[in-house]
Amino acid sequence: MTWYAWVRFGANPSPAKGPFKTIEEAKIALERFRERYGAKAGTYERAGSIRLNEYPTRAAARDGDISDNVPSVDI
Repeated sequence: MTWYAWVRFGANPSPAKGPFKTIEEAKIALERFRERYGAKAGTYERAGSIRLNEYPTRAAARDGDISDNVPSVDI
C-alpha cells in the first residue's frame, strides 16, 4: 500500500502532514489549510515550500521529510 504525506521546506505553515491513505484525503487536508490561511496558503504552495510525497509504508510517511528521495505527487 502507498501512503502520502505533506512535507515542507522552511517555517511556513503547511497542511496537516498525514499520513494519508489516499491522495483525496491529502487534498482534503490541503483544502482545510487553504480555508484556514486564505490567500497565503496558495502563495506557500506555489513557492514550492510544501509537497505531497508518496511512501511505501505508513511509518515512512509519518516520518517523511522534504529531503526524502521518494516520488512526489502532482495535484
